[in-house]
Amino acid sequence: MKKKLFLLLLSTTIFISCKNKINNVVNQIEDMENEVKVNISNGSKGYTTNCYQYINMQDTINLILDRPDQNRITGSLQYKFAQQDNFSGVLSGFINGDTIFADYTMIQKGQIKIQEVAFLNKGNYYIQGFAAMDSIPGKIIFVKGAHLRFDQSTKLEIIDCP
Repeated sequence: MKKKLFLLLLSTTIFISCKNKINNVVNQIEDMENEVKVNISNGSKGYTTNCYQYINMQDTINLILDRPDQNRITGSLQYKFAQQDNFSGVLSGFINGDTIFADYTMIQKGQIKIQEVAFLNKGNYYIQGFAAMDSIPGKIIFVKGAHLRFDQSTKLEIIDCP
C-alpha cells in the first residue's frame, strides 16, 4: 500500500513539474511574441522589421522578421490551417546569402517543439524550404546534406505589419 501511495505521489510530482515547465516555456514564447509586437510598434529599436503572409483559401502563414544586424534574424511564425492544428511560435536564426536558417520554437499538443526552418528571400517575398527531416533529442533538424526545395506555390508576400 505504501509503495502504491509513493508511486502515486511521485507520478503526481513529475506531472506537476512537467506541466510547470511547459507553462514556463509557453509564457516565454508569449513574452517573445509580445516583444516582436512591441518592436514593430516602437520602430524596432533600429531593427529592420518586416511582415509577410501567405493566404490560400482557409490556410494562412504569418511571418514577422526582426533583423537586429546583417547576420541574425528573430521573429514569430504562425501557421493556421483549416484542416490541421494551428501552430504559433518564435524564430531565432541567421542569414546565409539570400536564405534564412532558423530554429522555430512552438508548443504542439502540450509539448515544446523546436524545428529547423528555412526561407528563401526573393525580394518582396519569402518561400519556405522543405527537405527530409530527422529527429535528435530536443529538436527536429534537416537531414545533413539534404537538398532544400523551395516551392513557389507557398509565397509569403510582404505586407504592412499589424
